Amino acid sequence: MPNMSHSFHTISTAEALQRVFLPVVRSLPAASRYVRRKPLHPLNTPRHASTHSRPGAFDLSGKFVSSAKFGPKLSSTNPHPRDEGINGHRIHLVQADERLSPPQSLVRLLQQINRKTHMVEQHGKFEGIPVCRVVDKAEARAAEKQRRKAKAKSPEQTKKYLELNWAIDPNDLQHRLGKLRQFLMEGRRVEVFLAKKKKRMRDATEAEGRATLKKIKECVEGVDGAKELKAMEGAFLQKATLFYEGKRAKQRGEKADEGNEVEKPETETGTGYNGEDVAQGQEEEESIEQEERPRHAAYG
Repeated sequence: MPNMSHSFHTISTAEALQRVFLPVVRSLPAASRYVRRKPLHPLNTPRHASTHSRPGAFDLSGKFVSSAKFGPKLSSTNPHPRDEGINGHRIHLVQADERLSPPQSLVRLLQQINRKTHMVEQHGKFEGIPVCRVVDKAEARAAEKQRRKAKAKSPEQTKKYLELNWAIDPNDLQHRLGKLRQFLMEGRRVEVFLAKKKKRMRDATEAEGRATLKKIKECVEGVDGAKELKAMEGAFLQKATLFYEGKRAKQRGEKADEGNEVEKPETETGTGYNGEDVAQGQEEEESIEQEERPRHAAYG
């Protein structure tokens, strides 16, 4: 009968390795336990595959591995890429003296700025590297708002379109010509499209086509300052386009100011804020002008 008092408990090699290394692994930060190892042989990835890294955290040296995917993300209102939308990990930064900084990390710059109040915006490239500026978001919003406001005040900046056919009914033609006259008086650019009638309808004769063109030209000539931008494109009695433009508001204002100079009345004493002599009996008008002055300055 074997003596059981001298038996020993043996462990396998795997158990021994687990006892040695498992406590060390558990003591590491959670982000450092899993490290992606580079494959021994490069994978045959398709050419269109993305080259951006997968979401990461911290590597074994403690350096942050960016999980952001960089690439162009353009909006309809601003064509300049911003922040992570900039296609590149290294950028040139436009400094206060308008000089370019040496190439620097975009990720590090985004970590240094206040993302709530500022953003990084690309404004071109230099030697293949994006050129960027740090932009104040509030100033950018104010500039965009001002741009939209100025555009809304300038209706001549918008282009209008009118569609006619070569054999249009006289009543319909008068209605369309009224629209054309209105747009030209507002100083807009107008494109008039002429085409054949719809299917199952007769084609316009040469006389009808020439009469339609004559009516359109007479309408344009009847608007002061309106002009033809360029010759007709297309073919007569087929698809064609006419290009016209009315007088801009600035031009209309300059013409209205011509010959409207008024002689200044001679007065005894008093001077207004514009440097003009004011009669003694105009204190009320002067006070009104002083009240309106800051209002004009605010909108000037």
